Amino acid sequence: MSEGSLALNALPLACVKQIHRLSQVGGPLADIQLSQVLLLTQGVSHQSVRLIGINCAGDGIDWVLRLPPKSQVTPWLSDDNEAALLRQLAQRGLYPELIYSHGGVLISAFFAGIHLSPQDFALSANRAGYLQHLADALAQLNLISLPPALYAALPKLNLAKRCQQLYQSVLVFPGNICSASLHAMVGKLELLPAFAPTELTLCHGDLHRHNILFSEQGLALLDWEYASIGNRLIDIAALAEDLQLSDAQAAVLIARCGCHMSQLALYRLGYRLLELLWYLQPENVASASDQLLAQQWQRLIQLDQVC
Repeated sequence: MSEGSLALNALPLACVKQIHRLSQVGGPLADIQLSQVLLLTQGVSHQSVRLIGINCAGDGIDWVLRLPPKSQVTPWLSDDNEAALLRQLAQRGLYPELIYSHGGVLISAFFAGIHLSPQDFALSANRAGYLQHLADALAQLNLISLPPALYAALPKLNLAKRCQQLYQSVLVFPGNICSASLHAMVGKLELLPAFAPTELTLCHGDLHRHNILFSEQGLALLDWEYASIGNRLIDIAALAEDLQLSDAQAAVLIARCGCHMSQLALYRLGYRLLELLWYLQPENVASASDQLLAQQWQRLIQLDQVC
């Protein structure tokens, strides 16, 4: 890799070290001449960098390099299974072309899209188009037939059990969150019916707006670290909450996926419970402000009253 006058020192040191390592002989960045290196994300689970340049054949490259997490985050999938899943998604146009994957490092083609906000979905001029893109993507997910080995490798996500597990591992509750009320909310999820195997499908598991890129051609769904086999309402509830969709808007997504609208309220409650309980884990609680926790608790109270 030729760096030229690239300002790699503008990147986090961990990114610079990883880029140097990947440019060594035999590495995926060997024989690549970069003209730009841009930090895209620096989250809890990973960092990602955009690489723009040319390869040894003179062809232009525009890639996204995802680097392993700084902490020892245990992935749900092995590298091979994650790569196999992403290739399945790329074939359906739901993920950019996968170029390289090994040891937690992942390189994919850059997708020129934008993140949308709840305000974008509140605009009547754009609402139908955005919802249609989402509905099409969820319908595509329902059509994916995973190889048996990959299907077996994905965790089976039971929303009630997962919330119960997270609740039991919380050691300290902030003063403005009532432990007894939270426990009752978790117990309320037991009202969700058991689903037949035919109702279970590939779920993203963390489908908020920052993991979706929209373009005129469609969208890309990013960050599949929490992929699982579950009910599609897990993803629809996450979208409905994060994008502040009305019940009528959520019904558009539900209709395309053959789910039941009557269960959406409990799934919305479950999604917000998962989110809050994740922040209340001993290893994560420092990353949440008191204001954020208070806002999430108030939203849970509202959802609990609806259920």
